[in-house]
Amino acid sequence: MHGRIQRDPQQPATGATTVFPHFRITTAALIAVMWACAANGQEASVVNDVVPNADAGAPLGQLIDPMPEILQRLPDAGDEYRVDPDSENRLIPVKQSWDQPVEVESCTNGLQTKRWHLPRVAVPKFQRPRWMSREHWQWSCNPAYAGLCSCDGAGQPLWVETDLLVGWLSGYNTPAMVTTSPAGTPGNVAGVLGQPTTSVIYGDELLGDRARLGARLRIGKWFDPEQIVGAQFDIFGLGDDSSGRTIVGDDSAILARPFFNTNPLVNGEDSQILQLPGLASGQIVADTSGSLLSIAPSMRYNLHCCEMSSQQFGRRFELLAGFRYLRLNDRLELRESLTAQGGGLVTPGTQFDLRDTFETTNNFYGSQLGLICTFQRHRWLLQSTSSLMLGYLDREATIDGETQVTVPGSPTSTRPGALLAQTTNMGQYDSGAAVIWPEFANNIYYQWNDHLWLTVGHTYFFMPQVWRSGAIIDRRVDGTLVSASPNPTATTPTFTPQGSPAWLHGLSIGATWRY
Repeated sequence: MHGRIQRDPQQPATGATTVFPHFRITTAALIAVMWACAANGQEASVVNDVVPNADAGAPLGQLIDPMPEILQRLPDAGDEYRVDPDSENRLIPVKQSWDQPVEVESCTNGLQTKRWHLPRVAVPKFQRPRWMSREHWQWSCNPAYAGLCSCDGAGQPLWVETDLLVGWLSGYNTPAMVTTSPAGTPGNVAGVLGQPTTSVIYGDELLGDRARLGARLRIGKWFDPEQIVGAQFDIFGLGDDSSGRTIVGDDSAILARPFFNTNPLVNGEDSQILQLPGLASGQIVADTSGSLLSIAPSMRYNLHCCEMSSQQFGRRFELLAGFRYLRLNDRLELRESLTAQGGGLVTPGTQFDLRDTFETTNNFYGSQLGLICTFQRHRWLLQSTSSLMLGYLDREATIDGETQVTVPGSPTSTRPGALLAQTTNMGQYDSGAAVIWPEFANNIYYQWNDHLWLTVGHTYFFMPQVWRSGAIIDRRVDGTLVSASPNPTATTPTFTPQGSPAWLHGLSIGATWRY
């Protein structure tokens, strides 16, 4: 007698999906079932045991024989299947819970129908190519797609990220430092600011605002399988923005260095002649440099995580807390060289070499507290970080200068001070302040394979009250200090610290390895 399928009246009907390989029920198995039904009129109980080495393509009779053993040896794990009502010799997958088991009518003794309870059946899956799988197009918490947004601990706990940075650091304002005038301009007004014939060729502009290259390294690890508590170490820096400019005029050009002369006899705009036909010839070299370094060890704590369905984004929110060290440095140096040609009180051929140096360093030590928001859709992931840095800013400034004079036939003499760096303002200065700095970072990740992510990002942070080298220059100079015999009673220039804001925009491109 052939068996047929009857659903329990309380069990809702379910639709069939993909048809799997056929399983034959052998005649010997059916005879054994009929004999078992005739031998007892009681319903058999089912014990679910795993079928070792079950083959999805094997006939049912090879897996189980007779029918009671079939029902006892079918596994209660994996995908769910049932006997196809249109073809009793094959199983089809179902999408239902078998709390109400399907009953298989296997035989009858004329008075009572005997039924066997068919439990859940596990048959080895057909191994489809990855691009055919649903997991390839729908995100879930599994090792392949949950690396950065795991909710159940299935993601990779260790990550290493490397990025190439291109950063733009805000520049600093400087006073006018080199001027020129047309040929024939009288020496007493040559290069003097405020004169209609004077134009600025260096200074009175932003310096240090060029794009510069840098790099970032970030290493992190989750300490628990659920990825609740983790730690990361982040270090990035922008390279030294060194640039130089040499200013040399032709034989007829007039070059000068302007300043405000505080000597009571002048008390107004004045200039130091660098090149004037018949009086002196020379050149000036201006060098600027700057660098940025940040080190941040921190902890991460998962506040909320939600897996993504086919209609919604996966999301994850984390608390970021740790220590932050940041160093911002810049330097401005002017090197002037001129030779006297006569026409004055200086011996012709006398060589003057002057150097003015202004350097600032800002060291921040403090805590960092932020929020990391992660959103994932398929292979794409957006991670946004907003944080505040609260701590102590240590500001340092160094002003130095010297003048070397070489008279023909005499040894070189050296004295402290040049033009804008004089004995009245030379030295090292230090100041501290409590500050709060905000930082924002956005990164887009694309999962290339199970372990490699490609990333592009943008970083911005704002730094108020920092010292920059251009802001510590005082162009008020007692004119008597410019001579070969400094005036010990002079009081200008002075060091007047001025904090100014600075910001950084950075673009990054790199890769993340997760394991």
